[in-house]
Amino acid sequence: MSNPYSHAADDDLFSSRFRFARRSEHTQVAKRPDKYVQDIIQPRSHAIRSPQPAHDFQDELTDMLYGVNMSLDDDTTPIATQFSLSEPMQPVTDKKQKHLRFTGLRSKLLYGMAVIVFMFGMAVGLQGWMLNRKVADQVAPPVHAADRATEPTNPDETKPDTNALANYTVAGDMPRYVRVPSLGVEARVLRMGINAAGEVATPNNVFDTGWYDGSAKPGQAGASLLVGHVSGVSSKGIFGTVDKLKPGDIIEVERGDGQKLTYKVASSQVYPNDAVDMNKALEPVAAGKQGLNLITCHGSFNASTHQYSERIVVFATQV
Repeated sequence: MSNPYSHAADDDLFSSRFRFARRSEHTQVAKRPDKYVQDIIQPRSHAIRSPQPAHDFQDELTDMLYGVNMSLDDDTTPIATQFSLSEPMQPVTDKKQKHLRFTGLRSKLLYGMAVIVFMFGMAVGLQGWMLNRKVADQVAPPVHAADRATEPTNPDETKPDTNALANYTVAGDMPRYVRVPSLGVEARVLRMGINAAGEVATPNNVFDTGWYDGSAKPGQAGASLLVGHVSGVSSKGIFGTVDKLKPGDIIEVERGDGQKLTYKVASSQVYPNDAVDMNKALEPVAAGKQGLNLITCHGSFNASTHQYSERIVVFATQV
């Protein structure tokens, strides 16, 4: 009699074989790379292996990665070929971080310097604007004052004596005396500004001259403007004969420090008393050279208004 369990045993054996066969037909499941492979793919400080030839090691790594299905999509280069084993990868170091910090610091410094340069430019521009405004304010009053200039009703006609002339002193860079040899003129030069009426002030003595402090100082760029009386009530003033000056005549100015500056008359011009070109009177007649200009009243005198009908300006150039 046959063994009743023989078929069962055969079935178990068959099933076992069948299951084994079925398992063998499955595609081998990719295994997770072991620690050795991970250290190669993701470099770590402790993943340092004993040296071996670069080409053998790369071939072995490539085979291993392909064996565990580590390749990317069909249109992508396999991971194994993305690494160059002949040039070992280095981790991010403090040197790179320092470089980044240095780059940021440099950018901040450049920005700060740009801001400083901009602010400096603004300050220079503002200073220039203020200076131009000041010059404009200085020039404006004489332009207006020349249209209304009047001779003092009763200026002092006492001629300064020799001691008064000799003992007169001023700052070193300011005019002290003016001399016109062809006219026999020698006079003190007083500092003059704008009076309460908005006019260019004139000396209280007909024998003194005045330097308008809104013009250039003698020896400096620009033109110095000297004002003087043409006459008093009973005598001629210090500029009573300036209309006699001719081109080539000499005018000398002595400064407070003793320096003497010589000027040569270039021309003279007469204006109506209400149309004096004061801008021209405050500029040198020869561009680029230091000038000296004299201004005084001229023409006929109106006793009721105490005004002269004209003004005369003599233009001279430093030599």
